[in-house]
Amino acid sequence: MAVPLPLNTFNLATQPDVYEAYDRCLDLERRESVVEQWGYLTVLICARFLGQMLRQAPVEPGRQNVAADILEQTDDEKLQCLANYYKDLFLRVFYQQKDLDSSSRPPTPESQANEKDKALERDGYRCVMTGKIDWKSHENIFVPDPQVTTITKAAHIFDWSSNQQLGDEEKTQCTAVVLQRFGGISTVKELSGPDIHRLENILTLGLDFHILFDRLAIWLERADDAPPNVYRPAAVAAGCLRGLPLSVKFITPDPINLPLPDPRYLAFHTACAKVAHLSGAGEYIDNVLWDLEDTRVLASNGDSADLLYHALVRST
Repeated sequence: MAVPLPLNTFNLATQPDVYEAYDRCLDLERRESVVEQWGYLTVLICARFLGQMLRQAPVEPGRQNVAADILEQTDDEKLQCLANYYKDLFLRVFYQQKDLDSSSRPPTPESQANEKDKALERDGYRCVMTGKIDWKSHENIFVPDPQVTTITKAAHIFDWSSNQQLGDEEKTQCTAVVLQRFGGISTVKELSGPDIHRLENILTLGLDFHILFDRLAIWLERADDAPPNVYRPAAVAAGCLRGLPLSVKFITPDPINLPLPDPRYLAFHTACAKVAHLSGAGEYIDNVLWDLEDTRVLASNGDSADLLYHALVRST
């Protein structure tokens, strides 16, 4: 899904820093074959990753922050360092280790269980993507005689594992960088402690779409002229969308006590998904995770250095 960066369409008069920063990305992309690689991402992916961060930023202050970061880098090596740094932040926020065994994973807090039930009620006891009814809710007679059922999960837009970092100052700062500087979202004010389970941060999804959503393989786009709370499903591959409606509308029977997913959170998720996959970084991360899941023993000769590095990043 990786594509070349398009021409620079930023306004030089009103967005001079963004315009200059994007030009640096285009220049690095043009010269990628003669620039020495630094870090795990290729030079080409680095150029496209930073360029797409400028293009996809969900808020203008986030775009300006990324532009400032790019302009602070004095050479090609430092630009690649910045791209790899942001890649690691994406890995921590969206590709965290989630298949922990029950002995290492913390017990489900009461707040999380309550919010899952509330999300099910708000979402009509169904997957918001497919409309399939949650099978357990049907068993408990919350929903009469559905045509199709599925197993659903409470999918966090920002997962619980990101929240675990908030007790460590250094990791808190790393998470805050990508959430607040890029997306304008304050983790401390909005998502710390039990607030990670707030309904604004939860969607009811079937198991397959939960995994795809977590891996940034599927996302929900909102057009500028779309009615409130109406989104268009999009994905890295057409096959991920098979059977889905052209649009999804979130509704709630009680806006006060059962609030809808926060559009800012969904916009941030969408922006990160586009950055990852339009740049090629998403494919790189997916391949690393695939190899991690398939590798039982790391090579002693250093050939597995990238796997070890990303395993450590993902788990911290």
